[in-house]
Amino acid sequence: MRKFGDSLDEPSPMVKSSHMEPNDTLTTKQVTAQYGISGTTVRRRVAAGVLHPLLKLDGRTGAFVFERAEIERALSKTAEAA
Repeated sequence: MRKFGDSLDEPSPMVKSSHMEPNDTLTTKQVTAQYGISGTTVRRRVAAGVLHPLLKLDGRTGAFVFERAEIERALSKTAEAA
């Protein structure tokens, strides 16, 4: 863990290095368009703990941002259960 005065030249060992490409993340709207599920379904799956967003954008109705792999993982689990 870093302490006050430590050098910032080296990354903190507590922080994972994530080199995501722009295509690796999707907003709620992009998920609905690309995977053919409704925004309501996305929000319900987040509330149920089936989908795990990276973050929620500001505002009461702010979009969720997901990793593409997370969406595909959740959809494949749903397809297997059907």
